[in-house]
Amino acid sequence: MLGRPSVVTVLTLPRGARAALALSVLTLLAGCGGPTDRSDFPPACPQVATVPDAAEVTRFRGAGTDLTDMAMDARITAPRGKCSRDEGGRLKVVTNVRLLVTRGPAATGPTETVDYFIAVLSGGHILAKYPETATVTFPPNVDHLVVTGDDVALSLPTTKDKPGDAFTLVSGFQLTPAQLAFNRQRGEQ
Repeated sequence: MLGRPSVVTVLTLPRGARAALALSVLTLLAGCGGPTDRSDFPPACPQVATVPDAAEVTRFRGAGTDLTDMAMDARITAPRGKCSRDEGGRLKVVTNVRLLVTRGPAATGPTETVDYFIAVLSGGHILAKYPETATVTFPPNVDHLVVTGDDVALSLPTTKDKPGDAFTLVSGFQLTPAQLAFNRQRGEQ
């Protein structure tokens, strides 16, 4: 069965009218973009990284360092952040980390706490350090969890000569000397 033919209306304009119409459309579209001030663009965000020797923490029960002695292992898997500019022109950064936490065979209960930090660096110098704690409770028969740490809100003093990407946000675990030595030994293998 054939349908009804559609009707197409073609508008023909003289050459000068087409140019005027095109110019009018371009003028309207230019108004949609708002001001072209550089502040309309998202601000440059700090670089985000983990401290290689502190990106993992392993706790053991007792003096052994065998897999059967492991109570808990945690890794920072995804440090993240997002940026905006506040009314005073400072760079507002909200950052957090994602942790992969594993309960080991030597764990004595369902709950583990891990201490970590987020630090602000500029020019290789630590400007601020924010200690954080994540408490992880494992449900029955679950030995691996991914948790996201609390948001940490920062306000960074940026200037034209020192934009947001002149800063670096680093994260890592608060380690004992023995845990740091274990990480370094593991990294050599």
